[in-house]
Amino acid sequence: MQIYRSIVGGGSWPGWTEAQLEGQAFHTIDSRADLDAKWPRIVAAKPAFLKVYLEHSEEFAKRRDDPAFFGKRGLDPALLPDVVRRAHAAGLTVSAHVTTAADFRAALAAGVDELSHLPLERITADDAARAARQKTRVVTTVISHRPTDGVADAPALHRDNLALLRRAGVPLAAGTDGEGTVIDEAVQLCRLGVFDNASLLRLLSIETPKSIFPSRRIASFGAGDEASFVALDADPLVDFAAVRRASMGMKQGHLIEGPTPTDTAASDPLRCERYAPSVPAHGPAPHPSASTQRP
Repeated sequence: MQIYRSIVGGGSWPGWTEAQLEGQAFHTIDSRADLDAKWPRIVAAKPAFLKVYLEHSEEFAKRRDDPAFFGKRGLDPALLPDVVRRAHAAGLTVSAHVTTAADFRAALAAGVDELSHLPLERITADDAARAARQKTRVVTTVISHRPTDGVADAPALHRDNLALLRRAGVPLAAGTDGEGTVIDEAVQLCRLGVFDNASLLRLLSIETPKSIFPSRRIASFGAGDEASFVALDADPLVDFAAVRRASMGMKQGHLIEGPTPTDTAASDPLRCERYAPSVPAHGPAPHPSASTQRP
């Protein structure tokens, strides 16, 4: 809610008012009765998927009615299993915003299809194992606008959590939660040292697009597949920074003219495996928009 209000207040959505946001940009759910009343409208909007917000769910009772926590609280975790059950019955998948390890666990316990972020706390091997069993996809978002107050070393935290998830075989998708593109995210993931060049290229070019567009025949070159791809000016298996230097692109058979790449090849190629531990590769899983939250 806070994000949408700031967007409207800043003039990014001309013609919109705060009063129009509820029921269109998001739905606030305060109780099971609230969910019963608003669910028909949520489903009638025919969202592609449902996004729910958990924010320090372990402190939900403390934060629920305290104005000091406006923008720092989410859905009652006790309601989440019912939301997921209804969404799945309606053919919708559910992605959950999480911040803490408790949020991560609550989302898994409720059966969500995707976790929109890495948590800003350490998870355990048991957490990773459960995500793997349930085939719950985790979006990396190491590039993020989220405040990291109290996190001593965010890159080390992300490195450790990602290593746990990869060892367990949890499906991942690359994505940002702030300024920058998915290419920037992938380069940052390379520098964390959790992937080798080949596995990170697969994550970027195959697993992530297939998770976003599960019904499209993309990221493959079989007969009848979409002719949607880019060509790079160098081999990213040798220099991963080559993913920034596309020399041409094609979308559904149409040639795309783009700007000449401004990045040039570095004298020292970017090799992710310089830092990466040995962890098994993982395969893609089905991807799970309306959002459900408390203010």
